[in-house]
Amino acid sequence: MEPHFYLDAPWYHYTAMYPYAKTAWEAWQGVEDALAGAQLDLGVYRHGPSTNPGKFVTVISLKGPQGVLRARRVLRRMGGSDHRIEEAELDALIARRIRFVATEAPKGQTGHAEIHHLGHGRKLNPDGTFA
Repeated sequence: MEPHFYLDAPWYHYTAMYPYAKTAWEAWQGVEDALAGAQLDLGVYRHGPSTNPGKFVTVISLKGPQGVLRARRVLRRMGGSDHRIEEAELDALIARRIRFVATEAPKGQTGHAEIHHLGHGRKLNPDGTFA
């Protein structure tokens, strides 16, 4: 697994595509359930363009490929097919991960947080903020 460099740091990632947003959500939840408590420092995002909303699940990590590889096994087992994510979209997800860890994660708390955007989700800007 080759890293993607963002701000000169190596980020590891994997994206799976699903036929339906509902199956992508189930796979996203499957990763959360399967790897809960594993302390892998993963960002797991369900996303997609307005033409395919929520049909993709991307896992990213700055800590190395091990957690991403474990998540990839779960996503594939749940019917996901490998998907090559566009660089600009990956950069926006990484920027979102950086913003979350730096500003929104509870101070001093380990673990994860689930953030749901009801309806059709929200538009992610290139800098990791929401429109």
